[in-house]
Amino acid sequence: MPIGSAAQTSDFLTEAKTKAYFAPTPDITVVPTAGYRAFNYVSEQIDRSQPLADDPEYGNNNDLTDPSDPAEGDISAAGTVTTRLCLRQSGDFLAYTFGAPATTGAGPYVHVFKSGKSQLPVGTLVFETGASQKTVKNTVFAGLKISIGRAAEIQKLEYPVIAANADTTAPVVLTSVAALTRDFVPKGGFEVFLNDVKVARLLTADVNYDNPIEEDRYVNLNLEPDEFSVGMPSCKGTFKVRYTSPALLDSFDGKTPMKLEIIGTAASGNKINILLPRIFATRPNPKRDGKKMEMTVDWTAAANGDNPMLEITLNNTIATY
Repeated sequence: MPIGSAAQTSDFLTEAKTKAYFAPTPDITVVPTAGYRAFNYVSEQIDRSQPLADDPEYGNNNDLTDPSDPAEGDISAAGTVTTRLCLRQSGDFLAYTFGAPATTGAGPYVHVFKSGKSQLPVGTLVFETGASQKTVKNTVFAGLKISIGRAAEIQKLEYPVIAANADTTAPVVLTSVAALTRDFVPKGGFEVFLNDVKVARLLTADVNYDNPIEEDRYVNLNLEPDEFSVGMPSCKGTFKVRYTSPALLDSFDGKTPMKLEIIGTAASGNKINILLPRIFATRPNPKRDGKKMEMTVDWTAAANGDNPMLEITLNNTIATY
């Protein structure tokens, strides 16, 4: 049975027949047939490339006789995967991005994901849209972008990924995998806290965490699978709230570190807490929108010693990710 062939329901018409699957892959030379977790996704834009270049070794170009014939380069793939900001399914993606969470509780559970880990899961992604299937092997998630709007359908997570290769032809065949039931924060369900004090109900926000990852090309000299090296992470973003007081404006001086929390609660009681322990923000410029004043705050996060730059906590009924 093709993966995910069972009938699926969806909250959004565009995702009715759109599912994806990920399995950590201990042996990156083998596509796994078990261990997949399923999730709904909005879009994927992962492009496969294999450059052609001059043959560095004259006369050793796949037995071709003309020295001007090019040599095949390394196969690579890169792009993004976009999903809804679900308080249940998102835990799997956060685990692929940050590593396994610290989990406590006995139901409901508290899952804490922290940035800064140098060893991230490498695995296989399988995308399925209707009857078509695309497999991306040796994949690493290189960060995430959180977009929060004024309604559940525009709350999204976007994950940049890189991979050693992408096979778009050979299907993965295994038992159907069911996706977790989804749960979203409703309109007006997010709040902003600065230094543990509630500021206002959130209007919109963006959190951009970049964990630069590159393929290690030196491994290919021995004709072995690609590996990855991790660069210096960074985190920036914005949030928009109603203007409340001059004192709030004065707190953004660009030089005093602040603790930022964005907390969303679903009708079910499930929660997400996006914590940035140390940010710096410059004074925003309030603008009038109809009868109310709004302001957009631009911020940059910084690490504090060995403490994480970004910490995301999910409170839900899922026992493990």
